[in-house]
Amino acid sequence: MFKKLLNKIGIGSASVNLVLESDHVRVGEELLGTIMIKGGNSETKVDAVNVNVVMNTRHGDDETTHEIAKLQIVQGLVVREGDDLRYPFRYTLPVVPQSSPYVKFSLHTELDIPGAVDKHDFDDFIVLPAAPVGVIQEALHHLGFAPKEDSGEMEGRYQKFEYKPVAGAFQGRLSELEAIFLLEETGVRMYVELDHKTGGFGKEIETTPTVFIGYDHLSSVESACAVLVDFLEHEIHNAGYAASHAVHAPSHHAPHHHHEFHGSDLGNAVATGIVSGLVAAAVDVVVEEMVEDAIENALGLDDFQASIDESVANLEAISAEMDQSIANLEAAIQDYDDAVEDLEEAVEEYEEATDYSSDDSSSDED
Repeated sequence: MFKKLLNKIGIGSASVNLVLESDHVRVGEELLGTIMIKGGNSETKVDAVNVNVVMNTRHGDDETTHEIAKLQIVQGLVVREGDDLRYPFRYTLPVVPQSSPYVKFSLHTELDIPGAVDKHDFDDFIVLPAAPVGVIQEALHHLGFAPKEDSGEMEGRYQKFEYKPVAGAFQGRLSELEAIFLLEETGVRMYVELDHKTGGFGKEIETTPTVFIGYDHLSSVESACAVLVDFLEHEIHNAGYAASHAVHAPSHHAPHHHHEFHGSDLGNAVATGIVSGLVAAAVDVVVEEMVEDAIENALGLDDFQASIDESVANLEAISAEMDQSIANLEAAIQDYDDAVEDLEEAVEEYEEATDYSSDDSSSDED
């Protein structure tokens, strides 16, 4: 009875441990492992063995937990004392962001034990980029681009990577490259933001081109490098031409340029500046909507709100389960207190009976 009381509060009951064959996996590949369950000091009834696939994201000071999947491995299990049970684990990873300092993944394995404290096991794993994206990132590395501190941060529904040229042909010509990678049916589309060094007084110009790289060009890092070099050289040439022929008016894509207007040119320049600003703002809105729509379609996030609602419902269910576990724990403690009280009464009765027997023996001797 005492063992059962301890099991209710998680002491001496069955334990669980998920052992992965590898803690690194790419999108579309399988996580493989073995779930090992060991018996405790007494028989343990388990309603189900579940594994939750969890993604944690951080943006600034805000941290968010997303449940990607909840897998039921086995149900209706009885774990006896001394048992050593093993179950295979296999899960194909869907399209998710890759791991970064701002995006982390874990597996939460749970023994659902009715009327007692559940047992848990937590395992972190690393999500590598999809193979074609990995080739592009490796090509950027070969061209002298290094990830910045904020690279891989989630911004809304997409993941942005930031690079700085620290060596190679683009050092001193570009100050920053930002990219969003989208997997499509025949290749990878990159939404890029380039900060160009135009020379003189630290002036820069910003461009936001898009480039599509077919899978036939992503069969090797060398092939991807060739495509990226052509793309970047073309953009740098265009930015340099635009900078040298720019209208002397404020421009949304050249925020660091300083302009002076003289005489009768002022009215035309101001009008041109207003039109340029409106066009640039409109283009930005359209591009942003295109990016969000494309990412939403590519990542299958049309039901994002539904998944949030489901996560909230799951959290409420977990909260209710915790309340029930606390109630069970309190009941177990009360049972334990009652058992101790019964034991004390039994000891007291035994001592009284022993004393009575001793008194009878003394009377007989007299």
